[in-house]
Amino acid sequence: MGFLIDGICPGANQFIYTLTNYLSSITGFFHGWQGLLENDFKLIRANEIEQFKKMGGSIVGSTRKISIFHDWKPKVIRVLTMNHIDLLVVLGSERSFPMVSELFSAGVKVVLLPCADSGSFCFSYRLGLTTVTLQLLNFFHSLNRYDHGSVTVLFPNGIEDVVSKLRLASDFVLLRESDKASVIFRNQPARETTTIKILGMLSSAFPEKKDIEFARVCAKKLVDYLDNPKGGVLAEIDRRLKIIPLQYIKSQTEFTVERILEKVRE
Repeated sequence: MGFLIDGICPGANQFIYTLTNYLSSITGFFHGWQGLLENDFKLIRANEIEQFKKMGGSIVGSTRKISIFHDWKPKVIRVLTMNHIDLLVVLGSERSFPMVSELFSAGVKVVLLPCADSGSFCFSYRLGLTTVTLQLLNFFHSLNRYDHGSVTVLFPNGIEDVVSKLRLASDFVLLRESDKASVIFRNQPARETTTIKILGMLSSAFPEKKDIEFARVCAKKLVDYLDNPKGGVLAEIDRRLKIIPLQYIKSQTEFTVERILEKVRE
């Protein structure tokens, strides 16, 4: 098994550690897709990661940037074959879905697991979502404790679930949300205005207990899947985690519970 992390994923070390307790070793590619393209990897065993299992971030790093060139697919397949990797696991967001889908169509066994900054998937929970949301809520509350006047907070795109949770739990209000513009929150109006732009999303924050437990559950679900791996996306449907076969999902627009349930029933 090989894996890479494309996104914000507190709890990834616990996920990796749990896998290494079932498998003798797993291959982690450094810095997301770039490490896979460049064959830059580390063989990981349980004793090498045990001390990091409750820490944030990842021992192989992650990225939210994908620099892909036109002939990326043959190169990725060659790297996977050369390293005898039978199953590629991507801890990522909707940005990774087109590549996962293309690899699956080319015969690669690949599974996409959700991380905190996913926006289009049909999950009620994702790796790292609780940690990121609570960290941001604490940040919002700290702003409200001081007299900044009106504070506007700008977020990067692609974090719709974090935004929806903040909208429910924060005193700030959502002003604008679109595909081309950053998400903007603002608290009480005032003459003096402070604007804060969030560039990073706390991947290295110490994971909350819920994220650590969910990382264990995801890893065990993946181990069970190894009996007959093909390709899929981990989703929570009817309060149960399932790996939905990728042939049921042809595009990002089909990431809705209703659409996937319809496909599964068919």
